[in-house]
Amino acid sequence: GDSNELDDIGCGVDLMSIQQALVGGFGGAAPDVTISYEGAQNVQGGAASTDFTSQSIGTAGSNRHVICCVTQGGASKTTDSVTINGVSATKLVGPSGGGDTEQSATIWGAAVPTGTSVTINVTTSAAVVGKNLMTYAMYDGSLTVVDSNTHHSSNPQSLNLTIPAGG
Repeated sequence: GDSNELDDIGCGVDLMSIQQALVGGFGGAAPDVTISYEGAQNVQGGAASTDFTSQSIGTAGSNRHVICCVTQGGASKTTDSVTINGVSATKLVGPSGGGDTEQSATIWGAAVPTGTSVTINVTTSAAVVGKNLMTYAMYDGSLTVVDSNTHHSSNPQSLNLTIPAGG
């Protein structure tokens, strides 16, 4: 599918959301940054620690960051850590406390210069109904979050975003 569309595994995060959070949009704030969708996997049921094997993370390079979008289904559970090819990722965006009553989404990132098909470990606070993982490769960017506002408790949802000039 198109890299701007949500994958059918229900991760709830797309390329535009990542672009907005990390580089402020498509309007020229960071014209040399490239973000590419690399793939998705899901696991139904299972333990708190899950290995997603043979996950594509793009072309290796000293300028590459790997972005992982993780959702998990489990009342009041949290995603506690993500490790990409042995490198601990930093949580960039997501709820700070317990998970939603049904599902929560987080975005994680790490500089991972080596490897193209790796194991990504996702650890949650307890066993969950399922986990979804979408991966993106970002080249020539940083993991500085421009806006981390999240909202998940009303219908319809609304939130305010901070968009830098030119973003």
